[in-house]
Amino acid sequence: MSEKGNLYKTVTVRFSFINQEHVDIYKEFTDYCDENRLSRNQKIIDAMGFYCRHSMGQDETAILDKYKAEMDRYAKEMREQLIRDVESEVRQSVMKELLSIMAGVGAGVPPASAGGGGRGRTDKAGEPEEEPENDRIQDNPGIVESAMKWG
Repeated sequence: MSEKGNLYKTVTVRFSFINQEHVDIYKEFTDYCDENRLSRNQKIIDAMGFYCRHSMGQDETAILDKYKAEMDRYAKEMREQLIRDVESEVRQSVMKELLSIMAGVGAGVPPASAGGGGRGRTDKAGEPEEEPENDRIQDNPGIVESAMKWG
């Protein structure tokens, strides 16, 4: 036996020109190989390999589904982290605003949202009006404690 006999095994593929499906496959196969200058033998080996991997449970769709599931999980984690970051940033911003408003009221500066109310109000004669006791935040430590719990 020659050396070539040990290096190659021959497999015959027969197309029946009586069967229209065989005719169509053969035409597509030869046209594709001719147009792309590919080896017919290599394309048959590629097709057999693809078939064997699928029939032996190494389905590419299962691999793609695995990667898709991993990407979905990663995207979900990234969305959740982004939401947490935005919530934290908003919380810090609100706390800074609240503290600056409370510090301003405690220092005698009227809050901007009070519409000119608070300290510095005047009666009709132009005299400063005395602030009612229940409007003073500094006399009510529960408000400051509540605001600190929001963060």
